[in-house]
Amino acid sequence: MNVYLAGPIGGLTYEEAVGWREDAAEELKSVGIRSFNPMRFKDFLAKEVFIAANAVDLPANAWTKPKALTTRDLGDIRRSDIVLAYMPPMDRERTGTILEIGYAFRDNTPTVLVTTDPNFGGHPMVQEMVFAIVDTLEEGLQIVKEYLLYENEDSAYSDFESLSNDVSNYSHTGFDN
Repeated sequence: MNVYLAGPIGGLTYEEAVGWREDAAEELKSVGIRSFNPMRFKDFLAKEVFIAANAVDLPANAWTKPKALTTRDLGDIRRSDIVLAYMPPMDRERTGTILEIGYAFRDNTPTVLVTTDPNFGGHPMVQEMVFAIVDTLEEGLQIVKEYLLYENEDSAYSDFESLSNDVSNYSHTGFDN
C-alpha cells in the first residue's frame, strides 16, 4: 500500500516543503502504509532560505535535474495506490503538483485533495480529476487510510467512478462539486 505525497515545493522554505510530508508519512507508517516523498534525497536544500521555484535554479545535484525530478516523481505516482495532494492557499509556484494530479488521473490513480483555496479546488477540471476535496490534512489522511485499509473485498472499489461516487460526501469545502 503506497501513497504519493504531492504538494508545492518551489518557493517554500525547506520546513514548509517537508514538515507536513514527514508528519503524514509517520501517521501512515503507523498503520502499515508506505509513502513516497518527492523531497527525499534533497536534504541539501535545507540550507536554502527558500527552495527555488524553477528546477533550473536549484543547486546542482543529480536529484535536481528536470529529467531526474520528473522521472522519479512520476514513477512514484505509478507505484502508488492513491495520491494525497496538499494545496494550501498560496501565491507561489504550483505547476508540479497540478501536473502530478493530472498524471494520477490519467493513470486512474485516485487523488485526495486537501485545500481551502477556492480558486484551485473550485476549478471544474480539478474537481473532475480528484475524488475528494477536504479542508484539512487530518481529513485527507483519514480518507487515504480508509481507502487503503478497507477490508471488505466484496465492496472493494473496481474503478475511479465508483470510488468518486462513494466518497462524494467528503467534498465539503463549499466548492461546487
